[in-house]
Amino acid sequence: MTPRPTRYRRGIALPVLLFVILLGGGLALGLGSAGTPIRADRSQQTSKTLAAARAALIGRAVNDDNRPGSLPCPDLVTDNAGLSNLPGDGKADLLTRNQCPSQLGRLPWITLATPRALDMANEVLWYVVAPGLRDDDSAIPVNSDTPTGLSLNGEPEIAALLITAAAPRPGQSRPSQNAGDYLEGRLNGTAPYDYQTTTDPGETISAITRSQLFAAVEQRVAHSIRHCLGAHARQSGTFPWPAPLAASDRQGREGARFGRIPQTQPSTGIARRIVATAAAITTQADHLRAASPTEQAAALADLADGASWAANLLDQLGRISAETQALADSASGLLNKLQSLVEAAAANDRIARSEGESIRAGADSALLTVDRLAEAFLRYGLDFHQDGTGTRQSLLAAQTALQQQAEVFARLDTANPRPVQRDLVAPARAVGAASADCNRQTHEISQLAGELTTQTKERLLLAQGLQTIIGGRDGAIAALDEWQRKPSPENRLRADQAIAASLDGSNRLATGLDTLATLPGDEPGTAWPMVWASRHCAFISDETGWWQANRWAELIFYQASDPLDPSRKTLQIGGRPSQSLIVVSAGGKLAHQQRPGGRIADYLEAGNADPSRDGEARNPIARFDYPAGAGNDQLAY
Repeated sequence: MTPRPTRYRRGIALPVLLFVILLGGGLALGLGSAGTPIRADRSQQTSKTLAAARAALIGRAVNDDNRPGSLPCPDLVTDNAGLSNLPGDGKADLLTRNQCPSQLGRLPWITLATPRALDMANEVLWYVVAPGLRDDDSAIPVNSDTPTGLSLNGEPEIAALLITAAAPRPGQSRPSQNAGDYLEGRLNGTAPYDYQTTTDPGETISAITRSQLFAAVEQRVAHSIRHCLGAHARQSGTFPWPAPLAASDRQGREGARFGRIPQTQPSTGIARRIVATAAAITTQADHLRAASPTEQAAALADLADGASWAANLLDQLGRISAETQALADSASGLLNKLQSLVEAAAANDRIARSEGESIRAGADSALLTVDRLAEAFLRYGLDFHQDGTGTRQSLLAAQTALQQQAEVFARLDTANPRPVQRDLVAPARAVGAASADCNRQTHEISQLAGELTTQTKERLLLAQGLQTIIGGRDGAIAALDEWQRKPSPENRLRADQAIAASLDGSNRLATGLDTLATLPGDEPGTAWPMVWASRHCAFISDETGWWQANRWAELIFYQASDPLDPSRKTLQIGGRPSQSLIVVSAGGKLAHQQRPGGRIADYLEAGNADPSRDGEARNPIARFDYPAGAGNDQLAY
């Protein structure tokens, strides 16, 4: 893939982070810390070249926005002038059938956006890439537990090798694109590959292990999550409740202090959330209106987060209302079918055995779907109101009545001896009547959910429009930045107009949200889809993005001093100041660990794996260890 410029992206200052990781963590200095020897007789210049190449590869893995941790193909095979990719041109080979054409080739220094990496013989370094870390969708998930498929002299889980050639030997022809004309070592087998070295003192090898590569990547991921959680707390006033290990489906649990990034949250009421979002946008718009020229950029950034919060909320509400409508329509169809079965059977003034069996089966199917609809109401806190009556209460009452009539009919129909067929007509008709009443409720719910879906889509367009007005290519942030870089009356006018458009859009969105709040009700919900309150969390919700595709959610944990009070700081890391939030990335699985696992010790080490962080994690210890003894946890704080 083409190199990406290092810049502020997805909520983390990657150039700064990478510099700290590579230099502060000692990852560019060879294999001494991982136990794989690098020959001691290489020159100082060779050492610098290898260190720079290691840093470039690790930096590329850290900065990749598609698959953090992936690496480019070597430069050896691709020969396509039309695509400006030729052997030896410094560009990574193009994938062939989702694989690198060769695992061994030259270092693709142009792809890595680095100076040409030359050894003492003025030759570009040779490079071996692990097939499991290739930059392609077929390799996913790419994370700390991904088998690399490459070893060095039998030592597994090597991410990449960098090799300097020895002096030419008899039979070798240089210059050449044939690795055998330069290298004494050999890459053996197919995946998994093993590079076997020789005793030639002129061939120097620097290996990047999986743990070294992903220590840097894990820091990037952990800091991205910490930035997201912090931005969410600044916007919403709280951290989300974590999903403790005891929770299924990563369900955020009220009272939990430690766990994974949640997919759902307990909700105090939909209407309340909509009103709170509208109030936040109004407040942010007021701040922008009152901001001085030096304060406008920060005020616009806050309003952009508010627009993102509203868009995320409306997107989830639209999904919920559409799901509710689909469940109601499905239930209505089965209830109609049940009514037809009863009417057809009762028309003969008797209920045959086969007819009784069909009625019982139809009632079971209908009740199962109605139950799913009722569960959705409880899970999401929905409660449409029509003529002063809540649909949740009406549905539950109709469901209970149908359940009771179905049970009465089933007892009679399966009794031994079975009543005469004529005596089953009245109980069957009672089932039909209860089904008709339940059907009226599901039909009404379908109509109300459809109306909510339509209204939500209209407000979602307003929120997305405001996002574009503020953060689009020609939006207010860009216009203000242009004026600050190039002050002129024309640029000032464009910035003022863009800010005015942002204020107008925020007013229309806040008004739309306030009117929408009257539709869905305001009952507590047990598991509302997670609504992130900041644009810096967009990568978590992206269904095709790196977070979900590479299953980082299984390896990232966080602990908050108090999710309801982000300013409270009680968490301890050594002698450092107390923290309100700590994010932990689990390193690759160690020998004693089992994954997926039900204990935190299957992911973290030393004091980080304290049993108080198991289960519901309502009172976990406040202390974290970093470094984690002999473990490989990475912390962001």
